[in-house]
Amino acid sequence: MGILERTPRQRQPPIPYPVLVNVSVIIPTRAGDSVVLRRTLASLAAQTAPPQRVIVSLDDAAIPEPDLSVFDSARTRTFVVRGENAGPATARNRAFCHLDGGLVLFFNDDAAPAADCIENHIGAHLTDNAPKLVVGSAPWDFGRVPLRVIDRLVAETSLVFFYDQMTGKDPAHDWGYRHAWTLNLSLPHEALLPFDGRFDGPMFDDLEWAHRVTRDGIPVRYAPCARVEHAHRPCYTADRLLERETRVGHAAHALRAINPACFSDTFGDTGPPRFVERGATGDALERAREAFASFRLVAEEPGAGVDIAHLFDHCRIWRDAARAIGWSEAELGRSFSETASRVRTDLLPSGSIA
Repeated sequence: MGILERTPRQRQPPIPYPVLVNVSVIIPTRAGDSVVLRRTLASLAAQTAPPQRVIVSLDDAAIPEPDLSVFDSARTRTFVVRGENAGPATARNRAFCHLDGGLVLFFNDDAAPAADCIENHIGAHLTDNAPKLVVGSAPWDFGRVPLRVIDRLVAETSLVFFYDQMTGKDPAHDWGYRHAWTLNLSLPHEALLPFDGRFDGPMFDDLEWAHRVTRDGIPVRYAPCARVEHAHRPCYTADRLLERETRVGHAAHALRAINPACFSDTFGDTGPPRFVERGATGDALERAREAFASFRLVAEEPGAGVDIAHLFDHCRIWRDAARAIGWSEAELGRSFSETASRVRTDLLPSGSIA
């Protein structure tokens, strides 16, 4: 049995929930001693329920260590672990050696928690005596007013996350593995599994992990009161969204090899996803090029009065093409950097820079 496996009996042990006051926070990052990470760490230090451990995992051997002096050493022990660039999955795994039971929280380095975020995570786990994953809310903090078209597209649709679909539901609703984003997520240590280090980038690494954690019936609950402000680094642009959609296709190919069951559950089949057929033909590429050019023209404009739902539907044309290119390049064994270059050649206007 491999390191990524656990028998059903081992996966659902009795969990002494009072020990959940023992909280460990894991933050994988390449930000080093940045303004964005300092904001997140300061927010953690100001929690109404301070964590017992904060573990910052630097996914870069050269970046400077963050300043952890904001924490009261009598309440919070801090650790920094470091490794070569291997992706967030491996970076999270490196932090596991500093865990000591209780509740484990994963945050992105650009997700600054509200003062009662950890307290509300603990409260969500105490609602019943059963293991669960708790995903908190993450409203976008764009740092600007008025919002651009692209800001509204990211915040109000399912382009990046599915928070727009998660309002008004029963708190006991099980959202399943596809909503278990490690941007702002907690689970009891006893339910923890390692992430698969074969994912070398930030796409499908947490989805595949959550698929394994939840496959024996552990639910994913949504606790909107456990809130972080997501100041995404770097700011989204049209070209960065194009790159992100390319990574979806590229990483989907890796997902099929790493966890075929998760791939099938996510995309509905074991064969190439539907976006490959929709976006791979010559005609589809031409339509995608035109659709992306028109999106690029409006992305930075003020967002007031724009029909965001219609724009989101129209974006599918170039998103499918970018994903199809990502898939086909991965199938040929090409790296993501090579794939991103191919997408820029195929879909960006001549002479532009992504």
